[in-house]
Amino acid sequence: MELAQLAAALPKVELHYHLTGAARPATLAYIARNFGPEGLEADEGAIRRQITVEPDCASLNDFLAHFTGIARYFRTPEAWAWAAEQAVREAAGQNILYLELRFAPLLAGCGLPPEQVVEATLRGMAQGSRRYGVPARALVILGVGLPPEQNEEAVRLAHKYRAQ
Repeated sequence: MELAQLAAALPKVELHYHLTGAARPATLAYIARNFGPEGLEADEGAIRRQITVEPDCASLNDFLAHFTGIARYFRTPEAWAWAAEQAVREAAGQNILYLELRFAPLLAGCGLPPEQVVEATLRGMAQGSRRYGVPARALVILGVGLPPEQNEEAVRLAHKYRAQ
């Protein structure tokens, strides 16, 4: 058995999956076509070119700059729920037996209330877990460089939804 086949067959856990940053071009294209807003790029190839980080990326800020455009796709609760469900589906396809999705509802830049972001993400994760049999849990993450008040709000959000 080749190494790639062996790796695919092994059971795994995923403890560091960034929901927005790891969204595949196909997921973003689906969101653009179905959940708007209008004007989003819906061609997978063009999306891939926009979010691909070059090997000579000089800093974390340069790396993160490639993902600022992704926030445009996450402007509706349906987009968050869809992306979360797709993350669970993809995990199942990789023989991942447990998934932790991390996301920053206060950094999302999507214009939605943070509670809506959390609720939609949890809804999508639950739907994906039921459909694909992979338990998934959410991690609300803090933002480096955010004012302490915003990070405190993220902690309150995580506490509010901790049982879900």
